[in-house]
Amino acid sequence: MSKGIYLILEPVNHVNAVIKKVNELGYNIIVLSSFPTPSPSQYGYVDECIQSWIQIESWTQINHNLELLKQSLNIEHIKGTYTAVEGVLLFDSIVRKEIGLPRNEEDIIHNILNKHLCRKTLIDHQLSSIKTFNLDNNEFPLKKDFPVYFKPSKGGGSLHVKKCHDIEELNLAYREWKKTDSFHNCSFVNDYMKTESNALAETEARGKLVSVEGYTINGKWSPIGINGRILATNNPAVELALIFPFNTRLESKIYQYIADIHQVLGVQWGPTHTEIMIDGNDLEFIELNLRFAGYDTYELINKTCTSDIGELLVNLGAGKSFKFDNTCNSVALARYYQPPFNKNIYEDVSLPKHPSVIMSYTIWNPDKTYLNPPLPCDYIAGILVKADTVENIVNVINDIDKKVIVDGQSIENDKYNVKNLDNLMLV
Repeated sequence: MSKGIYLILEPVNHVNAVIKKVNELGYNIIVLSSFPTPSPSQYGYVDECIQSWIQIESWTQINHNLELLKQSLNIEHIKGTYTAVEGVLLFDSIVRKEIGLPRNEEDIIHNILNKHLCRKTLIDHQLSSIKTFNLDNNEFPLKKDFPVYFKPSKGGGSLHVKKCHDIEELNLAYREWKKTDSFHNCSFVNDYMKTESNALAETEARGKLVSVEGYTINGKWSPIGINGRILATNNPAVELALIFPFNTRLESKIYQYIADIHQVLGVQWGPTHTEIMIDGNDLEFIELNLRFAGYDTYELINKTCTSDIGELLVNLGAGKSFKFDNTCNSVALARYYQPPFNKNIYEDVSLPKHPSVIMSYTIWNPDKTYLNPPLPCDYIAGILVKADTVENIVNVINDIDKKVIVDGQSIENDKYNVKNLDNLMLV
């Protein structure tokens, strides 16, 4: 017997894996999406799991989409919802309010999605020391404040994030942002980023970047683990690898810091993904996402932790408490490759076989014209590996890098794909 309807909103990235888990746990799945049909991903096909697919025009049309949903089904039969997309969070919250599921309220979501408001709140509570400048209010950094990072007030995938070393570079980034009306090849990303045209500059946070994965139940945040980041030597805004779990002597301090941030920002329910910088013993907030982490964090956690991350996410979506056991006995790494060699078009991408590989896939498009330099979130392939120690997993991925072949050449020394391993020196 079905447990009722489970509503999936804009299935992208790891959400196909969530759909399979929802189906396994006995729910009927209804999807709302800006896409016309289900898309395969590295997590496979899910067509057979879905009872009904409802296409919407834009996630910015909240009232229209809610009415469409009510015309399509009795929303009282909805027992859970799930999304991993920032631009869908407000709609998700409104649906959950209608059916009585725990949620983050709309004003909380708005204040966290707006990077300037979020930063100001944390500064006021002494949880951040970064300076923030609202460029649309004619607030600009002084010479001594540089370098700074230019950011859209609402962003995604590091799009338009640029490190600026002086006021000329900042003004150029600001002008380019203001004249841009197309941000991404996905319409829902474009629609989301168009909802607010404001931009900010923030002083640079020094140290090593990590993300902290966790979840909140009735206002209490709990950790899943720390996700180490390996950045591109060529551009620190580009993430070339994730490593989980990332062990550090500061773990307890980090978890308390993240819990304090969630409390101050008023987060009440659901998975979260928080990025911070670690500089010696000091911690600095970068951003908080009111969703589960992107890329292949789902698979990294599932291949290393005792508990099933899918069960946690599905239960949270259904408003149910769940205790996640984050005990790990191995390490997993996800490596991503950017378009190499300053080319715009590629004919072939070949990934090697290796006993440590747990997943590999190509996402390059032979019909696509790639930009030079590549966009921060533009990748052509991904490889996930598993080992018993960090040292061993780095050796494995270094060996694999030599054997990733694009148009007959090894990608190993391509400037866009040289990884900075300094983050792994953090203890």
